[in-house]
Amino acid sequence: MKTWFYSLTTSILFFFIMAGGSSYAHASTDAAKVHATPPENVYYEELNGLFIELPYAEDLVNVEKENDTLFIRDLTTNDLLEQITLRNTVQAADDHPLLPPPITVPPTEEFMEMFSTREYNGLEVVLNVRFVVTKNAEGIYEEVVDIRDAWWTTGSGPHTLEDSNTDILHGDFPVREFTVTGQTTIVTQIDASARAGFEAAGFSVGVDVSGTYYARMTVRDTMVFDLFS
Repeated sequence: MKTWFYSLTTSILFFFIMAGGSSYAHASTDAAKVHATPPENVYYEELNGLFIELPYAEDLVNVEKENDTLFIRDLTTNDLLEQITLRNTVQAADDHPLLPPPITVPPTEEFMEMFSTREYNGLEVVLNVRFVVTKNAEGIYEEVVDIRDAWWTTGSGPHTLEDSNTDILHGDFPVREFTVTGQTTIVTQIDASARAGFEAAGFSVGVDVSGTYYARMTVRDTMVFDLFS
């Protein structure tokens, strides 16, 4: 009898879109947290077998679920505050056909990728992390055994990133919780007529010796993966 071993890639995309008039529903310094089991005394939504703790007042938002995506909108204005997507890609492989099945099924190791995307005046930046987590025979996530890397990338929009750094906070492996945090500086060339709009969005705007205008903003982001709750 053949035994199937599964590997899982989970992509988690966080889109933080700050909508005018809806800041009371969302604190920009808060981070969505991913849990393996339902967290207590907080607002959360289930998505693809994981539980997303949302940094919102439940009575101020409307959450719609479509396939593998949560759409979180301001209840009053219907502005999109955040979009969270979990995509699972499962691949199966045979074990050795000449070996008997094990008496007990050991935990399987699954590769995960987590992404947090934020938008600033139409320019997206993405904080990424790759890690390996174990899952037991009952399908419960148990421990994080390795964190491969964390890095910044650009999303949509004509911009580059400068002075990017990340920090992964965790104890000795294996661990059941870790935090990824970092900061980067968005740099984009703009027309002089766009200066006021970028400054209103929090960018600093300067002009070089050739008369070219550049807008800059240093941004920070944090992601939390927690198997304790």
